[in-house]
Amino acid sequence: MHSVPSHSAGKPHDSDYSRNRARSIRFLILLAAILALAFFLSLRAGSYNTPAAELIRGIFGRASDAKINLVIRNNRLPRICTAMVAGAGLGLAGCILQAVLRNPLASASTLGVSQGATFGAAVAIIGLGLSQAGSWAIPLCSFLGSLLVAAVILGLSQFKQISSEGIVLAGVAISSMLTGATTLLQYFADEVALSSLVFWTFGDLGSTDWQSLRGMALAALLLTLPLLWSPSADWRLDAFPRLAGLWAGVAFYSLLLNCRLTPRQQQTVLWLIVAATLIQAVYALVGIGHPAWLPLPAQAAQRQAGQFAIGVFLQRNVTGSFIATGAAVLLWLAADARFVCRSVARERYRQWGSALGLGLLYATLTLLKSRTGWLGGVVCWLMMVTIFCFSPLRRSAARGACWRVVLAPVAGVLLGLALLSVSLLNALHEHDGSNLERVFILQQTWKMILQHPIVGWGYGGYAWSFAHFVADSVPPLSRRVPGLTYPHNDLLFWWVEGGAVALLGLLVLGVSGFRLLLRRPGVRQLALLACLMPILLHTQLEYPLYQSPVHWLLVLILVNLADRCPTGEQAPLSAFTAPSTRPVPCALMILACYGALLTGCAFWQGHYLTAFQQSPQRFASRVLRLHDIGIGSERLRKDRALSYIIRYQSSANVEDLEAFNQLGRRWIAVWNDADMYNNLINVERYLGQQKNARALREEARRLYPEDRRFSS
Repeated sequence: MHSVPSHSAGKPHDSDYSRNRARSIRFLILLAAILALAFFLSLRAGSYNTPAAELIRGIFGRASDAKINLVIRNNRLPRICTAMVAGAGLGLAGCILQAVLRNPLASASTLGVSQGATFGAAVAIIGLGLSQAGSWAIPLCSFLGSLLVAAVILGLSQFKQISSEGIVLAGVAISSMLTGATTLLQYFADEVALSSLVFWTFGDLGSTDWQSLRGMALAALLLTLPLLWSPSADWRLDAFPRLAGLWAGVAFYSLLLNCRLTPRQQQTVLWLIVAATLIQAVYALVGIGHPAWLPLPAQAAQRQAGQFAIGVFLQRNVTGSFIATGAAVLLWLAADARFVCRSVARERYRQWGSALGLGLLYATLTLLKSRTGWLGGVVCWLMMVTIFCFSPLRRSAARGACWRVVLAPVAGVLLGLALLSVSLLNALHEHDGSNLERVFILQQTWKMILQHPIVGWGYGGYAWSFAHFVADSVPPLSRRVPGLTYPHNDLLFWWVEGGAVALLGLLVLGVSGFRLLLRRPGVRQLALLACLMPILLHTQLEYPLYQSPVHWLLVLILVNLADRCPTGEQAPLSAFTAPSTRPVPCALMILACYGALLTGCAFWQGHYLTAFQQSPQRFASRVLRLHDIGIGSERLRKDRALSYIIRYQSSANVEDLEAFNQLGRRWIAVWNDADMYNNLINVERYLGQQKNARALREEARRLYPEDRRFSS
């Protein structure tokens, strides 16, 4: 195995720490044994007799009795796995809450989130009479109720500046109030609505099957396993948010599978995606042509991020793949005759609106000067034109669909080229330096894979490993991008960090997607695959799923829509008929609520970090009060370390420098930055630690041979 950073920082190695660590390991082993025992007991429990000797063979479908194989593999095993995933999600959400609030009493029930979900379901079933409106209505109202409680808790913590103990007490008060409100609604409910609410709050795993778990859950499990042998705790901490987002996607996809949307509702989802991309296109055009029209925080963020900060994503390539995805969806809506309006006037408006929307999206793609956006837009357009021209879709298409699908994007591109400040060739030549850097990155990453192809270099350690690998194997004059944090290819990224197991997980995920198309072939599935191409291509050129959770959600939504109908024609799913068929337990909704809460906290945190970079003296104390929620950790930990230096300038407290030294060393054990090395060297010299300063300078000189600060 390869070496890990020797100064990974800050972890005490005294006897107390060793005893606590050993006690924690024994406790985890005990919990794992209890979980395994519960798994096998649950697998055997049931009305159908399953001898213990047949359990293991039944899992693999090798039992002597065919009924045992059917009961275990199709009924019991998926329900047990769903319960374990839901329990793990609830445990993870509670752990995050306790860590953020620094209070062991924090949980979904004490903060009122569970009671908010129950109240939302009660309002939907009793107040609005939605028990027969479809299974999506009740979970949605439940989610909104829990989200409202989470927003109240977040508002109290941010604006009232109450302590963590006060937040828990406020949550207890809110939970009591919502419990009383739910009881009041039950008093006015009839017998059917009351029984529906009772059954809904109980939860149900009866509708769970392998279709909702098999592909993504297996891939997520394989992608998670390499975390166990990652050699550094700081590396694992850095990789944890990525894996948490992966499992959150699995939970979200399970929610989507249990939301039984009608064809009209599916069409509405597609139009909402198009509307979001159109808004983003207009915002990007304003940022390109008239940045002074943007709100002041957006102007500040754009100045901070530089010329590539276009759109709300503050990255033109991420904006480009998002707009290209919306353009692909709009192409599909414009071509398919099933989306034709019954009213002649509304159909005319739809046709002209689609044409203008396509022109706007492709014109914006051209003006972005994003090669990733250009590639995604061209590929999805070619796929849509091929599907439209060589399938039965053309014969049934609406009148005028041909010119909208084929000519409207071309007109948008021509308009964009006319408004482009430079020629197309010059725009392409602007990226020549980036092309050489990416070739160098891919070459060195491939060499790293060949060195450790089985176990990988360790999750979360690519930045540190790449910099030191290049420093040891590449001559100084041939080096590029020493501070790289990502290889600009998702396949290589998982492989170089997680080894063969992570690669196998990606292959399982890809095979599951292709099996979806092969199992349910149809024009609609191919069209939705074309809608996914901009983001899929972007993952092989950059890292959009880590820069934008919206892209990850968009992929899950489009894949779910492709899995909706078995043929090219839409077939409506069965409606919600009885409380016992309610699909998803409340656990997944609570997990989704926590995800939304963390996303809101991330946006709030990013606001203060941007303000700190513009005015360090004013916002240093605020950055020190921020909690590390696992999102944007690189930026937060670096700015928190620098905040101690800022505070030392006014307090002259040596403890601030020692705190910076500790945080800074932990930071360079994961990431790389010449400025951080320089600050650490200066602080070590000031503290009289000349030996440590010389060691840091030698390492910095090896990583950054052209930096004159480390040559003397």
